[in-house]
Amino acid sequence: MRDKNIAANVFTYSSIIKSLVKEAKPEESYKVLEEMMAAGCNPDVFAFNGVMQGFARSNNMEKAREVYQHMVESGYKPDNVSYHILIHGLAKIGKLDESLKILSEMVMRGQTPSMQAYSSLVRALAKARRVDHASSLFDEMIRGGHHPDRLMFYELILGLCQAGKVKDASERFKQMPKHGCQPNVPVYNVLLHGLCSSGQLEQANTLFAEMKSHSCSPDVVTYNTLLDAVCKARRVEEGCKLFEAMRAAGYVPNVITFSTLIHGLCRTGELEKALEVFGSMLEAGCKPNKYTYTTLISGLCRAEKVIQARELFEKMTQACIPPDAVAYNSLIAGYCKRGSMDEAEKLYREMSGGAGLQPTIVTFNTLIDGFCKLGKLGRANELVAEMGTKGLAADSCTYRILIAGLSRATKLDEALEVYKQMREKKFLLDPVSCVSFVGGLCKTGNIDQAYAVFEATRKSGAVPNPETFRILSESLIKLGRVEDAQKLMEPAKARDITAQ
Repeated sequence: MRDKNIAANVFTYSSIIKSLVKEAKPEESYKVLEEMMAAGCNPDVFAFNGVMQGFARSNNMEKAREVYQHMVESGYKPDNVSYHILIHGLAKIGKLDESLKILSEMVMRGQTPSMQAYSSLVRALAKARRVDHASSLFDEMIRGGHHPDRLMFYELILGLCQAGKVKDASERFKQMPKHGCQPNVPVYNVLLHGLCSSGQLEQANTLFAEMKSHSCSPDVVTYNTLLDAVCKARRVEEGCKLFEAMRAAGYVPNVITFSTLIHGLCRTGELEKALEVFGSMLEAGCKPNKYTYTTLISGLCRAEKVIQARELFEKMTQACIPPDAVAYNSLIAGYCKRGSMDEAEKLYREMSGGAGLQPTIVTFNTLIDGFCKLGKLGRANELVAEMGTKGLAADSCTYRILIAGLSRATKLDEALEVYKQMREKKFLLDPVSCVSFVGGLCKTGNIDQAYAVFEATRKSGAVPNPETFRILSESLIKLGRVEDAQKLMEPAKARDITAQ
């Protein structure tokens, strides 16, 4: 009778623990477990596991381990479930080394790790980019007689691709059928993305063809991934064919599809085609996003179609899509290119005022360059000062722009002072700015300084272009310094650079 009462009490306590765990009250369930033991009722492993599970679900693995330790010290032998709770819980919160220790302890105590235990760890290690460890554990699991499921393969292939180990990912992909797993669309997509990201476009195309031949229908993500890769490789004609094949297969292109193709077309200068695709996008009822608009605005400005770019900019704001700094900078550059500095400045004021955007170094450099090219050096210098009030420091591009502008205006003393500041900051002239600076110095008779600038540029590793060689060598010859001119040309001949 007493035994029956004890059994009833054990059952009652266990039921209460189970209910509290279901209600996400792990602390209360632990108290009941302790009361149960104090009352002389010996809990079974299931009761301990229940309390551990409660703490694990709330990510309180410190408490879960405390319960585990209590169980071991009380003479109970943890079972597979006990270990899996700890392994999975620790892996979930990123404590992978602790989780691995539990796995080792499990084996040492004579327990065979379950498929679930391995799965938790392999997936967590792969997500943490510890792919070598994940692969090793994956192989250990197979040797132990377990067959990985498709999700495990997916996580491992994803981790390997993210770590740049696409070849290893491809090998794992090939193993899938041997373990009764046929790759599905997500698995194909992740490997396809890995191949595309690593520049293996031909292999990606082969995988795409294989996918279709295995009756695994590509989805929009598949097409978008491949489209992005071919467009980045400037194989835009191929991208257009892929786009049409996607539509012919019954898939509806989304904003990513349209934007990717538009960007590819703009990059290769096929602006009219890009605008056609944009028109198709609107007709299809697909709303452009910030990236779509910005891509087209940039493309139009590069093609000096600033009025069209401004119209699109206005449509963007009307669509309640606030232009970002890239859109503003593109339009400012477009106006600067055509010398419309009033419009460019208006946009700059709008950007830092009503739009609430912080002008970037690109914004300032574009404006400074625009004013320098118009000979408005005073305004250019004001912008340099204004840039400092915005917390931005002049970069190498700023200095090059100023030197080129001052050289064109034959203000060589000022240009030399800016050059001195530039050298102090360890910035270097590029071949283009070197031409204007050396040319300006030569015109004003500062040959020695021109030669010094030329040599400093050459020694920095930037190869002056043929025009710089021509200007400087002709100036030296006019002064009768033929030997210096010949010395100047020797490195040029060695580099196969000819002054014309």
